[in-house]
Amino acid sequence: MGFEDTYVDAWLYSDHQRYFFFQVGDTGVRSALFHLLAVPSTVGAPLSNPSPSPDPNPNQQLSTVGALLQLVLLLVGALSKSAIFPFHFWLPGAMAAPTPVSAYLHAAAMVKAGIYLVAVLAPVFAENPAWHPIVIGLGGFTMLLGGWQALRETDLKRLLAYGTVSQLGFLMVVLGYGTQDAALAGLALLLSHALFKSALFLVVGIIDHQLSTRDLREISGLGRQAPALATAAIVSIASMVGIIPTVGFVAKEGALAALLDE
Repeated sequence: MGFEDTYVDAWLYSDHQRYFFFQVGDTGVRSALFHLLAVPSTVGAPLSNPSPSPDPNPNQQLSTVGALLQLVLLLVGALSKSAIFPFHFWLPGAMAAPTPVSAYLHAAAMVKAGIYLVAVLAPVFAENPAWHPIVIGLGGFTMLLGGWQALRETDLKRLLAYGTVSQLGFLMVVLGYGTQDAALAGLALLLSHALFKSALFLVVGIIDHQLSTRDLREISGLGRQAPALATAAIVSIASMVGIIPTVGFVAKEGALAALLDE
């Protein structure tokens, strides 16, 4: 649905690009695990003693550097799999895939792998002095960058793709915060994003299939022609914006409360 033969070349190119960045991420995670097994004493070094002692010894400094290296390698894997800056540009290119693929893998499932890894690591590494600057800094920048790029798009699928990049940045900030309330709010955001964004991708697929175009400038009056489709799109957009009584409203209110109350 929403996929023609003319998109095949673009799909193959974007698939190769996605595969490359996934291999970068896998390499980062594997390297961190191998380093963890080779130098187990580095685990938790920045957490147990984040500030240098008056008389640091070389072994302790080496342990701290090793733990920082493990953290950076793990984050390279997480950031590349979830399209966080500077690995964000593979996701809009992957929108050349068929619409059901975009709805499931690129909005609801596959791109959440890195977010899940950050959610698992956050309770352990939140006290690490390098964690918040990397995770929250890059997540916040990705959120703003994705939103800005979405405003410049006229292709509906690419617009949703950059919106997904922005939402992934928001998820990275919330789940990377490291508190229990932020984790619960992040899980609600994760669920709500999967629901409304996959629904919107399917709506775009129907529009493309019926009208053979995804250009915003060429679909005026579509709501009068397909009121059921318009209703589904409006409900999904309301959840994305966070309007009462949608699940998106509950998730975003929980995220704001978790971040502002700290």
